[in-house]
Amino acid sequence: MSLAFTTINSVHFKMFLMVLLLGLTTQSLAAENDNKTTSTNSTVSTYKQTESVWLTDKSGKFLTLQREYLSATLNGVILLVSDIATPPNNPHDIEPLRRSLNTVGWTTVSITAPPFGSDEETTKDSASTSINTLYAAALVKRIKATIKSVSSISENIVLVVQGRQVAYLTHAIAQEKLVELTAVIFIEASVAYAVAQSVSDDKELEQPIHLPALAQSISILKLPVLDIYRDVDALSKKNMRLRKQLSLRNQQLNYRQIHLYTRLNSGYLFESIYGWLRSIGLN
Repeated sequence: MSLAFTTINSVHFKMFLMVLLLGLTTQSLAAENDNKTTSTNSTVSTYKQTESVWLTDKSGKFLTLQREYLSATLNGVILLVSDIATPPNNPHDIEPLRRSLNTVGWTTVSITAPPFGSDEETTKDSASTSINTLYAAALVKRIKATIKSVSSISENIVLVVQGRQVAYLTHAIAQEKLVELTAVIFIEASVAYAVAQSVSDDKELEQPIHLPALAQSISILKLPVLDIYRDVDALSKKNMRLRKQLSLRNQQLNYRQIHLYTRLNSGYLFESIYGWLRSIGLN
């Protein structure tokens, strides 16, 4: 009798352990899935009452943060694309601009960029297309969907692009895939990628883009361009000189550089952009 009772208790104890382990595993998987969407969810929870607007492109829904102009008159719409792997309310430069530009007549729309290497970029031809090309295409689709959404507000649409995103968008702008834009502003334009031909098998290989190639791609844009930079090293300074030289060689009359001496002075960044917009007749 005692042995049977002990055996039953042992079975119950094992079942209890299995249920406990199953519960812990389920919680772990749920936490892992939650972590994948933490950035978007926290952004939604912060802004869902007033500013979160979901738009749709061919790949599905994506989040934008929209703020209306606060001045007496509307000057236009500014679209903001923060650096790769940063949220649409990136506290470094993007969020301060998203708010301060409203005070001088601009409605601002900050776009959530597609995750790099996400399923959203997968296509039937993805096996023969570089991941960089797919990412650039997905990013352009989101920008075009946003432009379509705000086109009724104003014909003046300015694109602000931060960091490595510049390398993905200059080609699209040069190829006139974003013809609705009035002007573009680059903030610390940085290298991201390039496609080179393999000498051995003639296949396209991905490699980091060289700074001169980025300078060349910027210097051929036909839109007014404001190129904002901060000193990083001697190579960066040399590259900025090259961009200026190439812009003069290509007769890029509406190209201007602005040097920000500190990373923390968001007020000077705003004033620089506001002054430039006024200089090209957009404020």
